[in-house]
Amino acid sequence: MQVTRSIQFLAAAAIVYTIPACTGPTKQEQIAEEFRQDSVSYLRSELADQAMQASMFVNEVNKVLAKARSLSQPKQLESPAELADVNAERNAVLARVTQLVEQLDASRSRIAGLRKEVSVKDTTLSNQLAQFEATLMETNMAAEQQRAELQAVIDSQKSSIASPTSQVDTLHGTVSRLTSEAN
Repeated sequence: MQVTRSIQFLAAAAIVYTIPACTGPTKQEQIAEEFRQDSVSYLRSELADQAMQASMFVNEVNKVLAKARSLSQPKQLESPAELADVNAERNAVLARVTQLVEQLDASRSRIAGLRKEVSVKDTTLSNQLAQFEATLMETNMAAEQQRAELQAVIDSQKSSIASPTSQVDTLHGTVSRLTSEAN
């Protein structure tokens, strides 16, 4: 009776340990994957915004350059005052072009920084995911090892139960024989 309870307990323990090993991804893995997707999506949208701003700056530079090219055909200036006005206009255009180039450079550096940040975060999340997978693999191996150990205990219990059963059968045969001889 006690052996039967032990076997039932061992079988239940084996089931309890092996069932979690057969389930899908853990809540931590799901949260990590959602965080990685949200983070990467946010950084990609930031990168797209920066690229949009950079293209708008390039368009402005191209407009100013087109305007400057259309003015490339010099006309005869009649007075030194007109020459001063043209020089002032030219200096204003150069200042604006310089400002746009600086903004373009700043945008490029921001885009490069965001690219680097995305790659670093993506690498970090990949490393975390690899750690979670390694932990899951170790847990599965431990559960499999425990299942094998419990199966070995169950098998040994079966053999130890079989031995007394054969002895009982032998004793019943001997008792029957002695009873029949005594009668």
